[in-house]
Amino acid sequence: MRKLFPLLILALILTQAYAQPAIPRHVNPDQLKPAAPDPVILTGVYGDLSSAFLAENFSSIASLASVLLNLSAPSDLKFILDRFHSLIQEEGILMNYSKTGLEVAKQLAIQGRVSDALSYIENVTMNLAKANITYMSLADAARTVKGRTGADTGSLLQSILKLIVTYTHRLNETSTLLGVNLTDTQLTLSITPTSAWVGSKVLAYGYLKNHQGDPLPNRTIVLMMDGRKTAETTTNEQGYYSLSLQVPYIYVEHINLFAMYLPLGGDVYKYKPAISPNATLYLLYVTPNITLSIQPDLVLPGDTIQLRASIDRPVSTLDAYLFGQHFKLQVQNSSATLALSVPTDAPEGKYIVIVSSPANQTIAPTSTSATLTVRKLSINITQLQIPMFLSPLTSTLNTCITFEREPTPYTLEVSIPSAEAQASITSTTTCTQVEIKPGLLTPTGTIQGTITVQPHDPRYKPASAKLQAYNINLLFLIFALTLVTSSIYVYLKVDTRKRGPQAEREEEKPTPIVVHEPSPRVEAEENSPVHIEINDPVAKEYFRAVKIVETATGIKMKPLKTISEYLSETRSRLGKAGDIFREISGLAEAKLYGDIPVDVDKLATLVSELEKILEEKKP
Repeated sequence: MRKLFPLLILALILTQAYAQPAIPRHVNPDQLKPAAPDPVILTGVYGDLSSAFLAENFSSIASLASVLLNLSAPSDLKFILDRFHSLIQEEGILMNYSKTGLEVAKQLAIQGRVSDALSYIENVTMNLAKANITYMSLADAARTVKGRTGADTGSLLQSILKLIVTYTHRLNETSTLLGVNLTDTQLTLSITPTSAWVGSKVLAYGYLKNHQGDPLPNRTIVLMMDGRKTAETTTNEQGYYSLSLQVPYIYVEHINLFAMYLPLGGDVYKYKPAISPNATLYLLYVTPNITLSIQPDLVLPGDTIQLRASIDRPVSTLDAYLFGQHFKLQVQNSSATLALSVPTDAPEGKYIVIVSSPANQTIAPTSTSATLTVRKLSINITQLQIPMFLSPLTSTLNTCITFEREPTPYTLEVSIPSAEAQASITSTTTCTQVEIKPGLLTPTGTIQGTITVQPHDPRYKPASAKLQAYNINLLFLIFALTLVTSSIYVYLKVDTRKRGPQAEREEEKPTPIVVHEPSPRVEAEENSPVHIEINDPVAKEYFRAVKIVETATGIKMKPLKTISEYLSETRSRLGKAGDIFREISGLAEAKLYGDIPVDVDKLATLVSELEKILEEKKP
């Protein structure tokens, strides 16, 4: 049987199973974003703007500012964001003009074209003054944006301020190249009242004089409010100016105003431009309160919700944002309602409902929010038993589904990656059978997969469960059994061939080779001759060897003993000579039982060697 061990091991290897466990799939559906912009995204865009200002990449600044101005948000928040983003856009334009003007002015100064260079320096001075005031408005707006959205604007403001300082240094260097000695001017600005309702009027006034205190009459004064040009006026004979300004509908705590004098005509070569200190105007407006309720606040897809909003100020409409949609609510008797079906494709999770009111004269925009939770019903999958598959035949998988509420039609899918098998069936019953056909090369052993249930009712969420089964590959099994059977057959055939002549001789009961033994006395037997009746040289040499072994071991070869049996009895007593006697016996068997030709000279040499070894062993 030892010859069969390699074949049996090979058969076992071929039927060995290697199961690959399936990795369960996890689906994380995207939640619908609330109407307010994501603060992380805003912070990232502001960071890009900061880098663009430092790199003086004004085309990128314009593109990013344009994108920001198109953001969707509740009306009150959009007003704040639009104000901030439009100031960024304006700041980018002013800084771009300043950069270009400085470059041209420097080239003109190098060429000695003083008059042209002074004209560009005048424009750069005006633009930098505007940029500086716009920066102050930006800083105020940035605080409001951070408080409402959580977005970080710090790096953007630092980059803008750094660029203003850089361009101011370049302006001074260019002015030095011209060697022009201009007279300093002084400009003041005051407003009354310092607090005013949005949409109302305020009085702005001040004076313009040179460094000696002499008034400068009939000069143009430009008024800037919240970083933008608002109006122009002219100084009188005493250098004073005044004008009425309308407070813009800007719903912030305060805004900054400043006045600016830009030399014109003959003043270009005589006086320096002047910018007044800031004047702060505090704004008055009404911020309404909105009360929002949602019933119910825990719903299933397809359910209907009732949204009710109340406001304590007279507005005609409200804006509602939910499930990524915008709804216009009509206000009657200070309240508005909305009946809305939850979208059937709404994923599970929490949703923010935002209701806002638009700006209306002295009424500022405002908003409030509430939370709505969408859940889905659950499904449990039960595998009735651990099935056994017979690859590549089709087998049946029994599965039962348990629903949280009433049953619903569903599609059941089975996936077994290691078996290269997939199946799908649509059913309406709580228990169902699915036919699975493993692949031709699916190994024998444990296999794993996934059972997934896709309900047709949107109120239910999909469910999945692990599948475990045992597979027997019939092709591999048949091949292995065939291999083992063939091996056993070959072994038995070879063994039968060796034993065939002996079995035939035993069946025919042949006349054994007779050896006339001498008398029982051992001393006489050693000298008595052996008579062989078969006239065969191989038999003669073999029985000569038997005589030597009988003398050495004292074991007689009886007439009915076979050559193998006598070898087994005597070999253990022969020691080193046993191997020689085994070889002699084998040659004799081959000739006498198998009629196989034998080299008689070799046999005679072996017998002589056997005799020599046994003689040496005698005491």
